[in-house]
Amino acid sequence: MLQHSVNTKLGTVGEELVIKYEKKLLEAYPDLAAKVRKVEDGNGYDILSFHPNEKEKYIEVKTTKGGESTPFDLSINELLFMRLNLNTYFIYRLYNLNEEKRTALFYILDGEVESKILTQPTQFRVFKKIDSEDL
Repeated sequence: MLQHSVNTKLGTVGEELVIKYEKKLLEAYPDLAAKVRKVEDGNGYDILSFHPNEKEKYIEVKTTKGGESTPFDLSINELLFMRLNLNTYFIYRLYNLNEEKRTALFYILDGEVESKILTQPTQFRVFKKIDSEDL
């Protein structure tokens, strides 16, 4: 439970940094910058932003204090949303996060994201088998 709390805190800091970055990108478009926001959990992405042409950007933020190659988790919901929104889905990978200074390095994955990453299943749903004797 403690690790979840730490991850949530890191995630919140990362999301705040990305919102600030996206609003800065849209400085010349104040109406769009004002619409950049954190969305509810469970949507498959964290931040709704926009391109200058008003096209939506769905941004998933993954934050770590570790280095650039530190692996990150992607939920099945995030993966499915990514697959359904290939042209509008972005993963902002923040790394070397300094919480005190509120700084991080980052890279962006977009487009055919699955061709740029390796995934490994880490959980399985388990069901008890029904024996013929149980029927």
